[in-house]
Amino acid sequence: MKISTLIILLCIVLKINAFGQSAQADQMQHIKDSVKMAYLSKMSIKNPSLRQASFSAEVITKNNFDSELYDSPLLDGQIQIQRYSAQTSFHLFSVGKNKISATVGGEHQVFMLDDIQSYNTLIDFEERNINKYLAKGALTISRMDTIFSKPLVSHINLSGIVDPETGQHRLMATGLFLSSIKRTKKSHFSVGLVLSSDPSSPSPVIPFIMYSHTFDPSLELSLGISGINLRKQLNDKSSLAFSNKLSGSLAFLQFEENILPKESLYSSLELQSGLTYERLITPKMIFSFSSGINSVFSSKVLEQNKISDPFIKNHQKMTPYVKFELSFLPFWKGLFK
Repeated sequence: MKISTLIILLCIVLKINAFGQSAQADQMQHIKDSVKMAYLSKMSIKNPSLRQASFSAEVITKNNFDSELYDSPLLDGQIQIQRYSAQTSFHLFSVGKNKISATVGGEHQVFMLDDIQSYNTLIDFEERNINKYLAKGALTISRMDTIFSKPLVSHINLSGIVDPETGQHRLMATGLFLSSIKRTKKSHFSVGLVLSSDPSSPSPVIPFIMYSHTFDPSLELSLGISGINLRKQLNDKSSLAFSNKLSGSLAFLQFEENILPKESLYSSLELQSGLTYERLITPKMIFSFSSGINSVFSSKVLEQNKISDPFIKNHQKMTPYVKFELSFLPFWKGLFK
């Protein structure tokens, strides 16, 4: 009887101990996840590309433009562009060193044409508003390795866009490879290479450098493939930045005229130079307001499945822009599974 009692007590003690160890392990994992989330949130405040979701509205004010069809005058007039977009990114799963994530979103663009003067009698352009919609989706495979004893980060992105009204669609692939060369307490220098089939990209192969430097805890400079940014932390919740940032847009077009390809793709590459004010309005939500000058480097229309040889080229003047955005810091712990 005493032996059986001892055995029962021993089993109870072992179960209590196992439960305690499991609870302790769960608590340690919770602490690790909280530390990772806090670190990622801190990095996302400085780097908007790391944020989990965003909603934005942008207006590029009215300016003069002219277009050429096969290098001959087509039309000129005035144009104002409005853009509304939403997107979210989330982790799917991991396989070894590979992390697979997804991005979904949508965009609505309004091209407001005015004072149109056409120089081609075979094509009828009216003064009108053109509404274009895009649904977007992407899968990204990320991996961290080493090369020549230096860290190497690789991102392979497979993306697709579709016009929900016409069904026109396009698939694109982008590869980004980044290696850290030197890191000090205040500076970080890296080199990289981008391979892209995106028609809005200035080139299918783009070598680039990334550099960041902290002048003091509240003033930081960063230089990357998308541009240059000088950011000043005003207080715990607000910041002000001056930036030169590359951006682009795509839209599917359909033409009824026989001399033009029926299914085409509009592509633009722009440089936005201006100020961005950001404020943390909740622990996870940031409000942003940007304003400055929009410069169009490239604006073209090409056949839907081509990445070069545009048949329409547009030329636009520099013009002011304004942009409002709500974005969210990472909030889903599945990012770390």
